[in-house]
Amino acid sequence: MGHYPRRAPQARLAAHAVTRYCGGMADDEGHEALLAKAREDHRTPTSQKRRAQDILLHGIAVALGYWTEQNYFDVAVLTEKQQDEFSRILQQQADRVARLFGYENAWSA
Repeated sequence: MGHYPRRAPQARLAAHAVTRYCGGMADDEGHEALLAKAREDHRTPTSQKRRAQDILLHGIAVALGYWTEQNYFDVAVLTEKQQDEFSRILQQQADRVARLFGYENAWSA
């Protein structure tokens, strides 16, 4: 998955939802360490909001990458030009949502 670059001053990079909990942890730290990290990340309203934003942007990234395979509507009736146009619009709307969350743009292929 790609990254969602944050605008300054919140210069953090957020990847998909799992990366937030797994980032910097060794594989042998295990499930309990992941749970402890999750508890810590949910202590404040701000951290909960950021976590929710990461999860939503992960869903947007999935939609951007796989909308034709997921049959969001019948792609077979669209010409290649129509598919390209819809992809462009989908990316624009995804970027709009990402900016609401303080990111520069949504993930793209």
